[in-house]
Amino acid sequence: MTALDTGASAPTPADPHDAGAASRTADGRARRNARRRNDVDRWWPLLALIVLAIAGSLVIRRVIYPAFSWNRDEVTYLWQMTVLRSHHLFGSDGGFPTMFQPWLTGVNEHGFFSQYTLGWPLVLVAAELLGDPAIAILVGVVTLTVGAYAFAREVTRDHWLSILSTLLVLASPFFVVQSGVYLGYLFSTGVGLLFGAALLAGLRRDDWRLLVAAGALIGMEFLVRPYDAVLWGGAFAVYALIANWRRWRALGRGVVLAGAAFVPFLVLTLAYNRAITGSITQFPFTAKEPLDTFGFGVRRLLPGTRVTHFDAEEAVRGELRNALSFPQFLVGAWLGVVVAIVGLWMRRRQRSTWALLAVLTAFPVGYFVFWGIRLSSSYAFLSAPLYFIPAYVPCCILIATVIQALWRHRRVGAALLCAALLVVTLPFLYSRLHSNRAVSLAQGPWRNAGESITQSSLVFVAFAPHYLMHLNPFSRNSPVLDGAVLYAADQPVNMLDVIRAHPERRPLLELTSNPELGDAFHHPYPGVPTVSLIPMSVLHGRQFTLHVRYTATTAGPIVARLHMGDVNTDRTLTDAATPGVTYETEWRVGDANVGAPRDGVIPLATTSGTFSVQIAAPAAAAVTRPFRAAHLEQQFAYQTVGDATELLNPPRQYTVKYPKGKRLVVETPTLPGYTIDLVGTS
Repeated sequence: MTALDTGASAPTPADPHDAGAASRTADGRARRNARRRNDVDRWWPLLALIVLAIAGSLVIRRVIYPAFSWNRDEVTYLWQMTVLRSHHLFGSDGGFPTMFQPWLTGVNEHGFFSQYTLGWPLVLVAAELLGDPAIAILVGVVTLTVGAYAFAREVTRDHWLSILSTLLVLASPFFVVQSGVYLGYLFSTGVGLLFGAALLAGLRRDDWRLLVAAGALIGMEFLVRPYDAVLWGGAFAVYALIANWRRWRALGRGVVLAGAAFVPFLVLTLAYNRAITGSITQFPFTAKEPLDTFGFGVRRLLPGTRVTHFDAEEAVRGELRNALSFPQFLVGAWLGVVVAIVGLWMRRRQRSTWALLAVLTAFPVGYFVFWGIRLSSSYAFLSAPLYFIPAYVPCCILIATVIQALWRHRRVGAALLCAALLVVTLPFLYSRLHSNRAVSLAQGPWRNAGESITQSSLVFVAFAPHYLMHLNPFSRNSPVLDGAVLYAADQPVNMLDVIRAHPERRPLLELTSNPELGDAFHHPYPGVPTVSLIPMSVLHGRQFTLHVRYTATTAGPIVARLHMGDVNTDRTLTDAATPGVTYETEWRVGDANVGAPRDGVIPLATTSGTFSVQIAAPAAAAVTRPFRAAHLEQQFAYQTVGDATELLNPPRQYTVKYPKGKRLVVETPTLPGYTIDLVGTS
């Protein structure tokens, strides 16, 4: 049907010879090109900052953290990622929950579960699906970069001030140190800032899309760090109420729209709680360890770890220690703090300053009642006060306010201030990066040892009696314990059970020369340790002959002891040793009736346990109680199974010293000059 048929007039084609039409077309094209140029001119600085953040993150992860950071939350997140990636919520305990439990996990009848909610692990899963979990780190730095700009833009309404504020965030040591690790602090902070910007802008513009986005963002924050979501929500809700006082209709509409977008994330979190803990209101955090919770009282991170008595005094001490570390991770350090205070004074009459103060104070105040504030203060000097990270962004906005004001009046002064901030920042940044790199390099031998294993193996991590991945961050098992390398804890008697359950695997003992790296933040400049893999075997028999040899290094008496349960059997090998001469003795242990030795066989004290053979060399043997002085010790684990006894070989080997009266035991792969030959008989 034509236009004539309907009575409508068809559009008249533009006359190519009509100069007016051509001029209008050219003007429209020019306006569009001008808008494009303006958009490019406006947004290229932010895009440049995003590229800078990504490039910096890649360098930091490769150079500073080649073998993870000291923070074992990283590997717990990665373990949870592998569990979710395998379409499970729990990791298998393999029938031996005490032997295979990862760090920062709980255990129930379904297996192991992480203490963390789903948010950040899901980001890691998505990154792995794209090819590399490290993509999640880049997502975190980009989220904070965009979030810092968006929040500053909404609060200051100044594009270039927001760009400068974001640049200061990227230049702060807290950002640099955190930009190369598999932790969600940068991502969480960025999401919180985006939530605040969307909420405030949505209320100001009465834009339903921004309000829905705000609800989804605070929902994502709840999925990542539930308590932080409460603090972000409370801080911005109070400011939004003040800024929109008497706009009740707009506020009510905002609550409904944001709340509706938040609900799916809340439901997902509560459903996950129900699946993990059996209750929608109990989070995995407290299900893992009920003492790891808010409020004052007795607190503990995990069963078997040290108990802390957390009270108001400890809370104040934790807040102050974190506060003292805070400036070291801010651009300009203490100078930056002074400049931020000046910026606060300059903005004192602007209502939006209350939004900055809300973010600045919400987290220090909110975490006062959580014992983690005291725990985190121990390592705040190394990787920033983690619970205070959101407060760095308003500080950077206040510093940028001063720089911009100075630039408008005295550009030379502004340039000098920027130079001073940079000069003051560099020593702190270098120190923290150097220390974090030293810790990461010290963990490299763990990775190298694991990569050197070429056949199906069962690796027991020495000095890790309760949890995997704490001492050795690379001792991460697959969700169903079917990896080529299966790591297990250091529980000598239970090792025999696990070896029996996995006859297809070669048993190895993984021994480090520096077990203190399990708490690396107490040793910020460690040397690179040696990690040894010692083949193990199980001897079977009803009785065992222990042929003991010790080669003297100095003159004097030598005493040997067999320590079995509460019974000690001592023998003097010589009263006057000759250096270089080997002295020998022999014991037989076995399943003789409990009681006095029969036929020279010393009975095993129980059906399972350990016994040791100790050597007190001349310097110690000369004292009245030789085994209360420095001596050597080899310890055997055993277990009676049916009519036979299993003995784990080789024995664990220790040097025992008593510096200042305190017993110090150091495990070592070998004790030169001290050997025990084992023979089992039926």
